[in-house]
Amino acid sequence: MCGIVGAIGSLSHKHEEAFRFLLWLDTLRGMDSTGAVSIDPTNGRYKMEKSVASGFELLTPKGLNSRSFDWDSKRFERITQGANQILIGHNRAATRGVVKQSNAHPFHIGAFLGVHNGTLHGQHKLPDYHDFEVDSENIIHSFDKIGEKETLELIHGAYALVWWNGRDKTVNFARNKERPMFMCVTKDAKVIFFASEKGMLQMAMDRYEIEVDKYEQLPVGQLYKFTIPKRGDEFTKPKVTPFTVFTYTTTSRSVGNTSTSPWAGRDKKQEQKLLDKPANNVVDIGGNSSRFNHKEFFFAPLKTSSVSWSLGEGGREVTEKEMINILGCGCANCSKPTPFLALETVSFFGGDQYLCNVCMDGIKKDDRFHQHIH
Repeated sequence: MCGIVGAIGSLSHKHEEAFRFLLWLDTLRGMDSTGAVSIDPTNGRYKMEKSVASGFELLTPKGLNSRSFDWDSKRFERITQGANQILIGHNRAATRGVVKQSNAHPFHIGAFLGVHNGTLHGQHKLPDYHDFEVDSENIIHSFDKIGEKETLELIHGAYALVWWNGRDKTVNFARNKERPMFMCVTKDAKVIFFASEKGMLQMAMDRYEIEVDKYEQLPVGQLYKFTIPKRGDEFTKPKVTPFTVFTYTTTSRSVGNTSTSPWAGRDKKQEQKLLDKPANNVVDIGGNSSRFNHKEFFFAPLKTSSVSWSLGEGGREVTEKEMINILGCGCANCSKPTPFLALETVSFFGGDQYLCNVCMDGIKKDDRFHQHIH
């Protein structure tokens, strides 16, 4: 779980103080690292700082009852200097990738600069995924390479995203149901605040006596694109583009239950009967389970570093030695071991279990598999 906070529009000193307070509060959602950026919407220039320190370490109240916060880092202090119109902050709770400054958010690639709350399960679908230790950075790269809507419809897992698009000079928001994102607009319609938690927004607005309209959660499956108005002007309605959110196809059992054996619903004789079949005749591997009714439930092993991999959706991270042992245990269907050099040809489906490429091809050719994916 990470946290995202920010403010856009005609920001005053009071609004900047509220942003610092939000970033400090947001540390409760992630203490591994902190990042913040200020962007000039007229030319795309930005001031960004990232640190492995938590928000509690970087921001200190000036006094016990003070509403002002001092940056402990001189580098971060420059973020809120000058006339600001876009402030975005992120507090990281690390999931993919080690804790280091370069892995902290925001990420800037090409014309895009953004932050992400969540963890993806299908990073291998994104372009050049082998080049990115952190799935969040891969998303920003994908925005730049293939487009925003195209990327949003590729990814699945958990996500709330906020990013700057330097091509059309907009601030963008998108999420699925796995991660929250709340927003509020000031009464004069000149400033928008946003945060991962509604309570944090309410506390900040009350503390700094900022009058806002109602607090609303960003709708799922809709890309909100805001053009930043000239200083002193009101916001106009954002451009809203619906996108398809990835969902699993299920019938009788949740496909997210990766702890259940793939042989659930079979007796021992039935299981052995299937294992004895030639691999190219494989059908109906899922039995009564719905876990195998959707091709998207199978995942390639995700490389998380030069010597470790993640085993499919929500899978644990394993070393090279462990991976060799897992592959040696054999395919869950035909029981044939897979050489380590053929690692990228297998498909994991939960825990340490996988299908070799021959068995996977057999399933894809079976009509009962395809009836759930059209």
